[in-house]
Amino acid sequence: MDCPNCGVYNPEERESCWRCNTDLPKQTQPKRRSGQQSARLWLYVAVALFAIFTFARTCGIGSDWLQPDVQVPPEGLVPNRPPIVYQLDTLAVPEPL
Repeated sequence: MDCPNCGVYNPEERESCWRCNTDLPKQTQPKRRSGQQSARLWLYVAVALFAIFTFARTCGIGSDWLQPDVQVPPEGLVPNRPPIVYQLDTLAVPEPL
């Protein structure tokens, strides 16, 4: 810490300046956030992001970048086949013994 009177550097543990013998100001510890305050801050951020995302999806904003990329193969590579249809009413059910 520098002396407020003469400007000479003094180690942090000194209480008075070694050159001019002026009392040095006391060091105050910086305020630290508690873990609960940090957790609460992250919770507020998460809730705010969720609200913004939900509002954007409700209004239809930004839905283009949320859609998955579907790659369609070029014509002629995949033959046109009819879809497979299962009819449940024609399935054989085994008779009980």
